[in-house]
Amino acid sequence: MKKTILLTLLITQLYACSSFEMSAENKQNQKFSKFSQQFTNPDHIQKTDEEKILAELQIMTPYILSLNTQLVNMQGKMPENRDNLYLDFANLNAAYSEYLVFHHCIDLSEKYFLNAEYTYLKLLQDSPYDENLLYNISIFYARNSVPFDDDQHQQIRTQLLEKSKLYAEKNQEINTDNQQYRQHYYAVLSELLNALDKQKIRKDQQKALIQTLQPFLFELLEQPNMDYDSGNFFILVKYYDQYLKAYYPQQKKSWLKQYQNKILAFYNSHQDENTQRNNTISAQLYALLDQPEKTLYFLKLLKFTEKDNYTPQDILDEQLFDKMRHLKAFQVWFAQYSQEYQAYLEQNPKVCNSLQSSVHSEIKLLNNQRSKNVLEINKNVSEAPKSSPKLEQKSVK
Repeated sequence: MKKTILLTLLITQLYACSSFEMSAENKQNQKFSKFSQQFTNPDHIQKTDEEKILAELQIMTPYILSLNTQLVNMQGKMPENRDNLYLDFANLNAAYSEYLVFHHCIDLSEKYFLNAEYTYLKLLQDSPYDENLLYNISIFYARNSVPFDDDQHQQIRTQLLEKSKLYAEKNQEINTDNQQYRQHYYAVLSELLNALDKQKIRKDQQKALIQTLQPFLFELLEQPNMDYDSGNFFILVKYYDQYLKAYYPQQKKSWLKQYQNKILAFYNSHQDENTQRNNTISAQLYALLDQPEKTLYFLKLLKFTEKDNYTPQDILDEQLFDKMRHLKAFQVWFAQYSQEYQAYLEQNPKVCNSLQSSVHSEIKLLNNQRSKNVLEINKNVSEAPKSSPKLEQKSVK
């Protein structure tokens, strides 16, 4: 597991469906809408679902493509009763793309990523201030940044997070009183800060990001009942501590001592159940608080899974563990953990595990000629995402 936020793709409709005669076309659209909303969360997709998803996309992709060239209204916009269809199509492509990446099939996932991106942006042309759509697009880019959280691909991750920030920022400006959009915006800023820090670039931008996030951190510390993800909270604590160490070393010595109880009070009241993500974050938090016994306790709870691994290299790269590396108990655990990880990789090689890896269904891209602003996904990536960037799902109105 690389990072700590988990964004949940929002299922929403841009407009309430109006009453109309049930034509054959409308029956097909409603059938697809019902189908797609089963799988908008990629965690709900199983390998046995792939055949059904591919069959639906084989029908709907050329149909959506045909709609791009016909039946627009006098203002050049698509009919409103098709906005829902486009959104369902984008969401399903986005979810299936992420599913493929989780199963080491980044090369196969590219067409679905681009289909989703193209469709989201087409919708945005007609509704540039739609808050739910802006939210979906920002989440889409943030989720897709996760698999590139490694030493070789931080630049791609940064590009995706900057796109996510763009739409989250716009939504925040339009909806200043919406706490969910505000928290999402801060989560994206935290991830962008992490990406820049790993590349050791743009120090001035990193400083500005921390200064933007600082008031929200202290707001959380003073309001422990505020609903906010514990992992996102830890990112704020970690980078504010780094900021003080770099610019205000005297304050760095006192702030953790002063706020330790409030930090633990908030974290312990919001943390997830006994999950890989929670154990990883807890280990880092107690390392930051210089509590090696608790740090080692949570490290020993780590397990290897297909979707969520905290690798030995991750542990070597994490500076928070530096004070523990001389401890015999840590050394013994780390040696065993490294051996178990190598054995796990031998039994679970990182190869594409998808229906399409043996039976390839060719689905045409909606945009035959890619726009210049479409990100070129690096095809040499074989690492599955470590975790997904966390935001509570917004209820559908």
